[in-house]
Amino acid sequence: MNLYMTEIKAICPHTNKLRVFKGPIVPGESLKDAQDFCDAYGISYCKVVKLLISKVPYGEEYDPNWRRGIGYYQQNN
Repeated sequence: MNLYMTEIKAICPHTNKLRVFKGPIVPGESLKDAQDFCDAYGISYCKVVKLLISKVPYGEEYDPNWRRGIGYYQQNN
């Protein structure tokens, strides 16, 4: 199962301009499958944009040791 990044287009409360915000990461076998997941779980306002290749911890999870990062890869079948 792959993980996909989503985006949300919304009006920024500070500038009152339309902006693109990062959405949740969703599972799926393909872009369409990931979008179907969003539709089924009530987050159809999210647009699936691309496959997640790697995830770098930050904030309290931050550790400069890159070997502890979570890596994802795309399999070429």
